[in-house]
Order: sequence, then C-alpha cells, then structure tokens
Amino acid sequence: MMMTDPFKFSNNPSKSMKPFLNLNRLIHRLECSDGLKLTFTDKEKEEALTILKTTNYYTLSIYKKQLPYDNTKNIFTFSNLIQLVEFDTFLRQAISPFTQRIEEIMKTTVVTSTCVNYNGRFSKGECYLDQKIYATPENYEEIIVSLEQTVEENKTSLTIKHHIEKKNGHIPLWVLAEEMTFGQLSFFFSSLNDDIRKNWAYYGFLSRNQQLKKVKGEEINARLASWFSAAWFLRNLCAHNQRLYGKLLITGNPQIYSSDMRKMKRYGKKKNDNRDLFAYLISIKNILIFDTLSTQTRWNTFLNKLENEIEQNSNVVKLFKIGFVPDWKNLLEIDLDKGLNQLL
Repeated sequence: MMMTDPFKFSNNPSKSMKPFLNLNRLIHRLECSDGLKLTFTDKEKEEALTILKTTNYYTLSIYKKQLPYDNTKNIFTFSNLIQLVEFDTFLRQAISPFTQRIEEIMKTTVVTSTCVNYNGRFSKGECYLDQKIYATPENYEEIIVSLEQTVEENKTSLTIKHHIEKKNGHIPLWVLAEEMTFGQLSFFFSSLNDDIRKNWAYYGFLSRNQQLKKVKGEEINARLASWFSAAWFLRNLCAHNQRLYGKLLITGNPQIYSSDMRKMKRYGKKKNDNRDLFAYLISIKNILIFDTLSTQTRWNTFLNKLENEIEQNSNVVKLFKIGFVPDWKNLLEIDLDKGLNQLL
C-alpha cells in the first residue's frame, strides 16, 4: 500500500502477522530479543507476570532498548528495566504541572493582549469574529469553525450554557479560552496576524522590563511562540503517558535563546540540537522566568529532585539520552534574585 492511499483494514490471507504470545512467552522474548540479554530471577518473573497484565509488552521492549547496553555485552535485569520505566514516569509526572501552568499563562496572555489591543468594529470580547485580526481569510474561516465546534462540544459547561441562554450566544473570548485545549489555543494564536502576535509578546511579557524590551525584545519576540509550542508538545506527551527518555522530539521544536546557546556551545551543542528533552526544558525555564516567584521556586525544587533521581539511577540513566550536558542543572536553574534581568 502506498502511503498516499487512504488506509483501509483488510484480511491477511498470507498469515504473515506475528502470532499472539502468552505472558510466559512474552517474558522469554524480553529475555533474549534483539540480541540484548535481560535476566530474571524467579521473583522478577512473578513481578513481570503481574506487570504484563496491565502494561503493554511493546512499552517494556522499547524501554529495554534504552538501557545502556554497550560492546562489552553487559547484562541488565528486569529490575533495571523497571527502574528506567519508573525514572521516565517521574519525568512525566514532575514536568506535567509546569506545562499545565504554561497553558494557563498562554490562555491569559493571548486573551488579554488581543482584547486590550483590539479597536475594531466588534466589542473587545468578540474580537475573534473580526476577520482583520487573522493572517488570512482562510485562517479566519478555520478558526470560526473550530470555535463553533468548541461551543457545541461544551454546551453543558455552566459558563457556555449561561451565555447561550442568557446572552443570546454572544460569548466573550475569555470564556471560550477556558474551554479550549492547549492545542486549540495554539492553533488560534498561530492564525492571528503578525501585529497581534507581536503585541502578545510585548504586552504579555516584555512590557514588564523596559531594559529587556530594548536589548532583547526583538529576539524574545522571535522565539517566544516556539517556547510555548515546545511546552504544548511536552504537555501532550505527558498527558498521553508517552516516553520522554531517549525520545527524539520532532514536533514543537523550540528556538534556542542566544544566552543559553552560548553556554551550551561549550559542550558541542548547536542551534539545531533542539529535538531533545533538554532543549524543551530550557524553553520551559525561560517562560517560567516571567511567572511568579512561587512557580520558579517549585521549578528549582524539581531540578533538585531530578538531580537526585539521576544520581540514584545512574546505572541505567545516561544524560546524553535526554540531551543533558554535564552542567545541565546550572543551565536550567532560575536565579530567584535576578528576575527578568537574567534574560539580558
């Protein structure tokens, strides 16, 4: 079948599909598949039988390939495999609250900056109905269809129901935004014209520090949206329980900030090294520099916990698998005293 053809299910007369394997045979495959040795004690086999009842074999097999096998034909245990799985689980659970916070920042800043700077023929709350705020007529049409679908899917929401029944269906942007997913909001933002997007960067972020606006405003304006895209993609991976460790991230690639790039170059990093977890975490850090001291403190606490997890699991966790440089913690840490000046 050509990749351009629409996919359709069909019978498999050749019987070429791999046979279904019971739990014991799956354990045997984990032991010796891909020429990589994985050992099991009797107790570990009992544990594996329990785990495989609720965890997909292919999930475990992918993590097995992420274990640091080398040319010495080293051998790992099933416990080592679970150790790596649990480290990845820690990453997702620890990162998720920050991507959720960034989603809230995105919603608030996009709505506020768009409404504040709108002076068209519609009310500020219904500025999204004005075709002039969008980059193209096609963008306008796509967004209106998307927003109408959002309303239709959330008719039982108290706020949406109130505006339909009491306000004749006139729903302000700040109400709609609460019902949007991070992805829908990102789609809305990407459809806006350049002036609106530029106003977002300056009004929502750069207006807080005039020196930063003057010295780094142009660069931050050019890179800020990509940092939010990186956070959006991580948000999706964490929400859908997708692997982060050893994963090449091919969506939402962030543009590396120049001051970060100068530090990363010491370790041979280049501008296009923006498809690993480290680059995405750098982007999250830079967004959180604009957030509250409380959030920044929680971020630094997370880094301390991450450092401890890496040290405790150093037999299976390798920094290069997540793009980390030796000095990773200093590059990711937020200076609580400098505030926005650390971006200068």
